[in-house]
Amino acid sequence: FTKSQNGKRTTDHEFTAYKPSDSDMMYVLMFSIGMHKLDKACDESQVDAMNIKVEPSKVGDLLQLPGFYPAYHMNKKHWLTIVLDGKFTAGELYGLIDESHGLTR
Repeated sequence: FTKSQNGKRTTDHEFTAYKPSDSDMMYVLMFSIGMHKLDKACDESQVDAMNIKVEPSKVGDLLQLPGFYPAYHMNKKHWLTIVLDGKFTAGELYGLIDESHGLTR
């Protein structure tokens, strides 16, 4: 997906950040995290997740849906964390990523 956006990818041991090719502002941060850090009622199992930027007016509605959480270590007014556990289709995720990409331009 990054290539279709002509973007850059920064990879670390613990995360991968995707940025537009003409900017250092990231639009997706992918990482693994203990589920209990997103939801205190959950166990400590590791899950794959991604942070995406969204319109502030959509944050409240999206947080009502399963799999969406307040952004981990990001501005919670503009960012959400999505657990990548198969609840979302590739098309749904690509749509959210594309929207996030548009908001960072």
